Amino acid sequence: SELIKHFDIDLPEAIVRTQLKKLKKESVVDQIDGQFIINPDHRAARKYISTDVDDKIEIHSDIINDLFEYVRFQKGSINSEQKGKIENSFIQYLFDRSAEDEYSTLISAFILKNEKKSEFLKELNLIREGATILKGIYYTSDFNDDNIWNKRLTIFLDTEHLLSLTGLNGETFKQMLMDFYDLVRDINSKTKKRAKGEKLILLKYTKNAKHEIEKLFHVAKLIVNGKATLEPGKTAIKKIADGCSKNSDITRKISEFFTSLKSLGILEAEELDLFENPLYNVVDQNALIKYSNEKTEKQINKILEEFTYINILRQGRNDRGFDNIGYVIMTGDRVTRSMSYDNDLKISNNDFSFATDVYYVTQRFWFKLNKGLGFKAPLPSTLNVVNKARIIISSQINSSVRSRYNNLEKEIKNGLRTSDELKDYYLRLRSNTFNPEHITADNLEDHVNFIYDDNDLEKYMRNRSAEKSELKLRKEKVEKLELDSQLKDAENIRIREEFVKSLEIGAYRNFKIYKIFAIVTLFFVVLFISGLGYVLKQETESPLSVIAYFFSGLSMLAAIVKWKKIEKYLKKKAFESHKF
Repeated sequence: SELIKHFDIDLPEAIVRTQLKKLKKESVVDQIDGQFIINPDHRAARKYISTDVDDKIEIHSDIINDLFEYVRFQKGSINSEQKGKIENSFIQYLFDRSAEDEYSTLISAFILKNEKKSEFLKELNLIREGATILKGIYYTSDFNDDNIWNKRLTIFLDTEHLLSLTGLNGETFKQMLMDFYDLVRDINSKTKKRAKGEKLILLKYTKNAKHEIEKLFHVAKLIVNGKATLEPGKTAIKKIADGCSKNSDITRKISEFFTSLKSLGILEAEELDLFENPLYNVVDQNALIKYSNEKTEKQINKILEEFTYINILRQGRNDRGFDNIGYVIMTGDRVTRSMSYDNDLKISNNDFSFATDVYYVTQRFWFKLNKGLGFKAPLPSTLNVVNKARIIISSQINSSVRSRYNNLEKEIKNGLRTSDELKDYYLRLRSNTFNPEHITADNLEDHVNFIYDDNDLEKYMRNRSAEKSELKLRKEKVEKLELDSQLKDAENIRIREEFVKSLEIGAYRNFKIYKIFAIVTLFFVVLFISGLGYVLKQETESPLSVIAYFFSGLSMLAAIVKWKKIEKYLKKKAFESHKF
């Protein structure tokens, strides 16, 4: 009772009795009047236990206080009652005891924020490993049985786990499922009481799961053919469609998918007529009402049909423990798990659920194989606290993306918005689709803000409106500048043309002056030649001889210099003095 009160550790009474008898035999305790009293010497020798407990309390108190500070930073002030809820949520989180609550996302973000602190992670993973061992002890009915596993157990993997095993949900999920698969294989290889070649733990998938897989590949075909667009938040479909350009590429991938499952020994289960055994039918109208806000009626009925399938295989015997239950669904779907654990939907409150998750199964197998005893074997990735944190954050992001996308589709359908108006926001949603391994301490805050920002679309629309206004204003300014520039260019051209024109007029005027000057100069040259001839003439020569001298001088000058060349030279000189 003290262990339960202080540490939430509920050990079976058989364990306590067995250990007390062993301690009595070793003279560690004495039995006096029906009570077991520890020997004083041994009490003193075990003082280190109290010291270790005090040290752990101090370490864990520091972690809890840091968590309070982180929640306060993200959500504002918190009171004592909220602190109690946060601490309880953190404990349930580490022990895998609860579904996601209002603090699970912030707890996950807090863990990822500190993922580079090795001592911090060591403490949390020690808690999870210890919880795994305690659960194993609690659920073990026969401690004298040395066999790892005795009864056949068939585990039906849901669609998401099948996708994860083949890597379509990213590396983190694949590693988790492969760790689980390795534990199954390990148990099967070490099981003693079994027929030759017979496996005691079988992995299968139902017809419904197969149809869901085929549907995903069909959607990928439509996307490749341009007949559909990729919905944000659908990481598996994106992975399927990547690198495909034609139908045959998708056909090849779906063939490889089922071949991969077969190579792992995961086969399709036999079909059953669910209506032949109405006694085992668990379809319940209450479930349709209770979970109508989270799933469609068709989806809820499919889940209940899967439960009916398991109930038929169990023949209604659900009051046995996990080791003896025979058949169970392993699912990653939160609503399916919630419905399975829901006492309102169970035939009896003591029934073992129709579905469980990979965490629970991995813990049980881990304990059965004595992997954690002594804390020497590395934790499977399923139990690693950082992986759990990444999965919750990525799940919340993708869930928020899908929810916002569906709301947009409804608004477009109802004419409240247009697809063109939301094109950029749609692309933004697509860019916010993440696998767990993409979530790191470096980009964590952006993801947390996205998850908790209920007004993301409104902010986007306001920003887009502001951007449009700014763009319009900028466009008007650019257009005005362009117009001013054009007017200025036109004015410059006009001024240049006028300037060129004035230069041409001046050049032609100078050219005329140069020609007149040249003609006058030539006239005086000829006159000079004629005069020279007259002075040098003989006395016997007549005046006609002087005229002959004049024309002979002119002819001689014309022979030396051609007038056209003179004109060309004068024009060149005139225009050179008025360059433009």
